[in-house]
Order: sequence, then C-alpha cells, then structure tokens
Amino acid sequence: MKRLISAIGRLSRFCGSVGEGGLFALFLIVCWEVITRYFFKDPSIFSAEVSEYLMVLLTFSSAGIIMREGRHVRVEVLVSRLGKRRRAMAEVAIQAGVLLVCAILIKEGAKSTYIAFVSNYRSTSLLRFPLWIPYAFVPAGALVLGMQSLAIILDSIREIRK
Repeated sequence: MKRLISAIGRLSRFCGSVGEGGLFALFLIVCWEVITRYFFKDPSIFSAEVSEYLMVLLTFSSAGIIMREGRHVRVEVLVSRLGKRRRAMAEVAIQAGVLLVCAILIKEGAKSTYIAFVSNYRSTSLLRFPLWIPYAFVPAGALVLGMQSLAIILDSIREIRK
C-alpha cells in the first residue's frame, strides 16, 4: 500500500511540475502581449486564447499536488476539534466526496473530449486550435486528483487502524 501511495505522490508531483511549466509559459505569453501591445502598438492575435488554455492546464494539472500538500481551501472548525482517529474518519468521508466529484468530472470530461475529438471541434479564432486538447485537461486532472484522494483515504484508514 505504501508503494501505491508513493507512486501516486510521484504522479501528483510530476503533474504539478507540468502546471509550473504552464505557469511559466503563461508568464512569457503575458509579457509578450504587454510588449507587443504597448511598445509596438501591434497586439498578438493568439495570447488571450493560449492564456486561457494554459490556465485550464495549470488548474487541473496542479490539483493533485495541491491536495497532497493540503493546500485546498478547507473549513476546519469541526475537524480541528476531533481526536486523531475521528479526524482520520472525517478525512475518509471528505475524500469519498472528492472521489465522487472526480468521477463525475472524469466521466463528463472524457465524453466532452471524445465529442470534440471525433467532431474535430476547433476554436473560432485564427489559431483554429483543436479543442479536444484543453478539454482533455479536465478528466486527466480529475483522474490525478481522484488518485491523490484515494491515497489520502488509504493513509487515513491506516491511521484509523492504529
């Protein structure tokens, strides 16, 4: 079980690194847009659209590592007052809810991605970017988030059994 939890952690870290790369690319694109718009008076035609796709990428690719590190928004008023064992039990219930949401995101996101792929949906801009690519970020990110949630459940169950 420890190997599985460790492997999921490595996957979450890798996806977080992808998100960091997306954030850096977003930074470069925004800088490029500022330079071309204000210094050359010739704004780029692609920066806003690509920035939107990068925002989706970094949001969903980073969800797993953020969950792993406990940096998602939480309301801990009740949970912080519980003992160690009950806190672990509450964590299992919370993560079960997260898994449910992830399952819905995976199912519906995969369906949207498939439809966009087979129908050859493209953006309406001059880029004509294939939309199945940014659509695929949603189920992929939800899968990693769900796996990380499962790892937290397994870790919490181990804590309950102590």
